[in-house]
Amino acid sequence: MLEALYSSSSDGQKQPDLQALHETLHHMLMTCDEPCIILDALDECEEREQLLDSIKEILAWPDTTSRILVTSRKEKDIEAALSPLAAKDGTIRIQSSVVDQDIRAYTRSRLLSDPKLSRWQKAHQEIEDRLMQKADGMFRWAACQLDELCGCRSLVQLRNVLDSLPKTLDATYERILCKIDKRDWAYARKILQWLASSLRPLALEEIAEVTAIDIDGVPMYDPERRLQDVQDVLDICSSLVTETYQRQLDWRIIR
Repeated sequence: MLEALYSSSSDGQKQPDLQALHETLHHMLMTCDEPCIILDALDECEEREQLLDSIKEILAWPDTTSRILVTSRKEKDIEAALSPLAAKDGTIRIQSSVVDQDIRAYTRSRLLSDPKLSRWQKAHQEIEDRLMQKADGMFRWAACQLDELCGCRSLVQLRNVLDSLPKTLDATYERILCKIDKRDWAYARKILQWLASSLRPLALEEIAEVTAIDIDGVPMYDPERRLQDVQDVLDICSSLVTETYQRQLDWRIIR
């Protein structure tokens, strides 16, 4: 099914239309006994109305028994569209005050434990207050702003960053992408593509190794293309990727 969609889209050179995507998803769901779809941060979708219509259509397919889990901040249009589709006890509300407490605890921990942030001890309260004012329940947003503050070299620079905090997570990601050095664009694209499509978590060393691969190149694998320092993966992609320890595998993986 996916191969047919890929072929009909000029081997991935053009974006398939919505109807083709619906048909492919429909056929895939028909092969599953109890399919479950998870949509995280629905409120951050720029084409929200179209996605809400798609959710309604998926749930209306008579030959599938799909269940959909959606997370979102409280927005009127989302609530109006999804409430009729949910079971009586199918909505769980997480109090924003609880999320804010977690964001505040995380922020304080980073300020104390990260050497690049702990040096700004006099500004810790200011940083915490400014982030909490604008986080609006977005944990990831707060984490990205702290990563940005790590690069500040003076109090003036730090306060300039605090004065120009992006309002949304999308704007935050856009800022991160725009700051990637033009020389590293190809590396960043390849790293993110491999992380998005890998069937299992990848170690930092593995991600560095795939930078030596160019499917259209001759030779396809050239060790001279490989990043010489595996830490460059984290430097290039900044807050877009993180390295975490996987206890079950006893190694560090990239997400």
